[in-house]
Amino acid sequence: MMNIKDLKNKKVCLLGLGLENLSLAKYLVKRGIAVSVLDKRSGKELGDRYEAIKKIKAGFYGNPNYLDKISNFDIVFKTPGFIGKLKLKNGLPAGRHGTIITTPMELFFDLCPAKIIAVTGTKGKGTVASLCHHVLIHSNKKAYLAGNIGKAPFDFISELKPDHFVVLELSSFQLIDFKKRPYIAVITNLFPEHLSPADPINPIFHGSLKEYYGAKANLFLNQKQNDWLVVNKNNHHGKSILKKSKAKKIYFKTNKNLPKNQFLIGNHNQENIAAVFAVTKILKIPEKIIINAIKTFSGLKYHLEFVSSINGIKFYNDSASTMPQATLAAINSFKKPLTLILGGVNKGYDLVDLSKKLKTCKNLKLVILIGKTYPIFLKILKKLNPNFQVITGGKNIASIVKKSLTLSKRGDIVVFSPGFASFDMFKNSKDRGEKFKRSVLKLRG
Repeated sequence: MMNIKDLKNKKVCLLGLGLENLSLAKYLVKRGIAVSVLDKRSGKELGDRYEAIKKIKAGFYGNPNYLDKISNFDIVFKTPGFIGKLKLKNGLPAGRHGTIITTPMELFFDLCPAKIIAVTGTKGKGTVASLCHHVLIHSNKKAYLAGNIGKAPFDFISELKPDHFVVLELSSFQLIDFKKRPYIAVITNLFPEHLSPADPINPIFHGSLKEYYGAKANLFLNQKQNDWLVVNKNNHHGKSILKKSKAKKIYFKTNKNLPKNQFLIGNHNQENIAAVFAVTKILKIPEKIIINAIKTFSGLKYHLEFVSSINGIKFYNDSASTMPQATLAAINSFKKPLTLILGGVNKGYDLVDLSKKLKTCKNLKLVILIGKTYPIFLKILKKLNPNFQVITGGKNIASIVKKSLTLSKRGDIVVFSPGFASFDMFKNSKDRGEKFKRSVLKLRG
């Protein structure tokens, strides 16, 4: 356990100026702790974030050789964007001579007085974390939502009390060296993911599927008997590793008695609801309140989000779909004839396998191919000769959306569920989702 006193009179380094470290820097400086930031990017490249640390008078070293400075510090907080092993000048692993290597999230767990509900998984973690938070607020509990979903927990840590709750969405990169224990750990599901670089700005990835699944398992490996582990009945963690958690275990799955929500379409979202139901029952929230709260949840942006209806054709924005399993789940959420906009940067997925699965989707009417994957998909799908039409969309999202409208009929569904990373045509999946939404609304007029 680390506390603020442990940081007094120590040389503290924040490795990488991501969202979490920026928030931590502000928190520590307010408490009289001097910090320095090391980042491979220059101040100019970091822009507003650099200006923010300049304002609080934090030290800064921005240089491609930034790791050379590591041995100058007693405590290093590394960003989730850095998953490599750190080494001191003598070549030995950092930590061997008293240098403590940790993360902002681990410090948060040490300092947080509130109960922590931590959610991870390949898909669904954002929806589950947000819906958990929504139910807690609906039941008049003081709750905060943070983590990978976009808010750093050190932004509000000073407000927390023992009777409060913090819901954290945690990525595999935040969990790679994680050794703490949440009160409730939730594993939504597991699929192969992040096994090759995709983001040209921050091309981090896991070296193996074992490393990726292992990072997810770190969420529950240090839990105690009074903690809880809520895990998908169809999980991919073996029984042997699940047994290593001493927590009380609840396995969730879909069933006919679960409440429905008009914005959470498809079986995958019923799994998300099942997970939330299990968590909130642990907290002894009355079932009636849980059901009413779930019904009033408005869903997340870019997660099979309804955008608009044009001439009786409904458009759905699933830009958060960055893997084939998510795209298949989106298709299977509908029964009506469907136009799919598909493609992007491949992170190591089997395109032949996905193409074969698309061929079995009976409601698929048209597939519009975009991004770097389109020429490969085009070749594979033509060879498979599916029942649906396959065309290329081009590089302009407005013209792609216009094509989908022109080639669809009243009663059809258009789903923008790319299934791959966005960095070939867009800044990120949010940028992709916003541009799709604007294009649809512009066509609607």
